[in-house]
Amino acid sequence: MKGYLAIDIGASGGKAVVGVYNGSTLKLLEIGSFPNEPAYVTGHLYWDILSIFNGVVKIIRKAIAKSNSEISALAIDTWGVDFGLLDRNGHLIENPYHYRDKLTTGIMEKVFEKIPKAEIFKITATHFEPFNTIFQLVALKEHKYPSMEIAKTILLIPNLLTYFLTGEKSCEFTIATTTQLFDVNARNWSKELISALEIPWIFPEILEPATIIGKIKNQLLHEIERRIKVVLPASHDTASAVAGTPLDKNSAFMSTGTWCIVGIENELPLIKDELLTNNFANEGCLNGNYRVLKNINGLWLVDRCLQEWKISVPNITYEELIVEAERAEPFKCIIDPNDSIFINPPSMVEAIANYCSATSQPVPKSRGEFTRTILEGIALRVKWVLEILSRSSKKEINKIFMVGGGTKNRLLHRFTANATNLPVVIGHRHATLIGNVISQMIAEKEIKDYEEGKELIRKSFETLSYLPENNRESWDEAYEKFLKLKSNL
Repeated sequence: MKGYLAIDIGASGGKAVVGVYNGSTLKLLEIGSFPNEPAYVTGHLYWDILSIFNGVVKIIRKAIAKSNSEISALAIDTWGVDFGLLDRNGHLIENPYHYRDKLTTGIMEKVFEKIPKAEIFKITATHFEPFNTIFQLVALKEHKYPSMEIAKTILLIPNLLTYFLTGEKSCEFTIATTTQLFDVNARNWSKELISALEIPWIFPEILEPATIIGKIKNQLLHEIERRIKVVLPASHDTASAVAGTPLDKNSAFMSTGTWCIVGIENELPLIKDELLTNNFANEGCLNGNYRVLKNINGLWLVDRCLQEWKISVPNITYEELIVEAERAEPFKCIIDPNDSIFINPPSMVEAIANYCSATSQPVPKSRGEFTRTILEGIALRVKWVLEILSRSSKKEINKIFMVGGGTKNRLLHRFTANATNLPVVIGHRHATLIGNVISQMIAEKEIKDYEEGKELIRKSFETLSYLPENNRESWDEAYEKFLKLKSNL
């Protein structure tokens, strides 16, 4: 049986599985993980891309040693927007900037002076975040960074890692749609935006997901160069997560982790004023469709609080926080997790306390109260997102598929079902890796297409459903309070 090595890299680390298909069902062999630790030097926050790549090399070796199946292909997916720049010799010029770096401060406003916000949305149909690729490139140019003067090629992070393996320069469709430089009408780079912003033409050809890009040609892996094909999957991690989720026509997805990304799948991008006003995105899917979605500042808020509490209580665990939150008073205070105060504060605990004080609400006192406040806020944000998606798409959303790391958080399941009054179906915590494997199987013609992949997922992995509880009135009251506090971010 063939094995497909899927590598998914997020903001805190990478993980890998080998997917093995026996002709009827798919099974996953967990291989391991490796850290992703950004570095703050000379006033900037960078991704340590060479350390990440060494993690990739080690996980490939580990997979070969651990798997009983012959690994015929591998693929890498990561977060979006960030990139590396190559010089004329194909050498990496510098470490990629982290999307939470201050590089792009004030740049969005300068871009809007040249091109109106509404015009950019009409072309790209995606949300406006200060860290988007478009703003990073303009920032480098505006600040006269030497890297922009000598750059010949831009590669988004997953495609940069693939280049390190194969020597092939490319950009895959789903990751291209995160840049805010992709023209959804031309289905290619936006010549209009790139020209108007005077960005040099450093953009590689955009290829469809499930494309075999080449074979390994790296000296660190010379002994397996000719054996393993390298595939471009749905390279954006959320695109792979959606590909690994058995959505039906009227279901929504909720990919949970550092961010909680909530959306629906649509054949065409939705370019509507309400989506522009409320900063929604249209991003690519494995099958060429679009994910219409909104990013919610997610479980990162809990993680940041946990890091602070560990200073005084080193042994406190995530599970203990959930137990304490279950016992805490409901709706003691309401927060909007997308408020700008929560983007990257020095202290998340202090930021939540300050938000509650500023909005004339009681301040949480215990760890349980802080944790419950965050999770209730995320659930209320999800309700708001789904209301807008339903109006814009004219779809009657009938369930939410939740996947990713948050599937281990039973309170998030319950709160989301209660806030939205919809069933929450818990998919696989490795949905992103499953979607990555599905891309490879399509590339290798093991399965025919995206729909066959979803049917395979349904047959291979069990789901668990949470139904709304009988407390509709209290959640509706909390939602009314949330709407008065809501940010447009």
